[in-house]
Amino acid sequence: MAEEVRSDGGYLRSLGVTAILLMPVNEFAGDDSWGYNPAFFYAVESAYGGPEALKRFVDVCHQHGIAVLLDVVFNHAGTSENALWAVARDSFFKGDTTWGALINFAHPQVGHFFEQNLRFLVRHYRVDGFRLDHTWTIRYSDRVGAYVTSQGSPGGWEFLHKLRRAAHAENPGVILLAEHLPNEWDLTNVGGPMDSQW
Repeated sequence: MAEEVRSDGGYLRSLGVTAILLMPVNEFAGDDSWGYNPAFFYAVESAYGGPEALKRFVDVCHQHGIAVLLDVVFNHAGTSENALWAVARDSFFKGDTTWGALINFAHPQVGHFFEQNLRFLVRHYRVDGFRLDHTWTIRYSDRVGAYVTSQGSPGGWEFLHKLRRAAHAENPGVILLAEHLPNEWDLTNVGGPMDSQW
């Protein structure tokens, strides 16, 4: 991964590339996945080369003036091979989505876990920002609808603010992008938890 960026870094810069967004890199369940069924939030997927490969990739990108953003899946989790599902199901999950178990955003332990996860990724891998997967599900986790199939806890709005504070405590320059459909402007207005949305 890093070797490809090293050889093409000049080319990417000549195109005006300033950032690369990686799909989820945390360990996922099974062998065939895009990473949207997270199993271990603090581990880098071994099939991608593990933690050292991610560190090298980020370093090489930075050498070429390219920022690295990570796609993180904090709205739901896979239940197969998921450590949290196995040991702390009652505190970490409440409700369900079309993709998997809904995170329990109102639980203090859960907030702390994911705040520290962002801080860990910024500190150890020096990533420059995050794209949060389907923030609509986080914000409206207590509403049954198109994506939430079983009502979860409230607290998603404050959860997003906690993530912002945690990431910025580690590095004030970290950017937070929301996959939020449809767009809601208070998410990125002054006082909102996100910097941008798509």
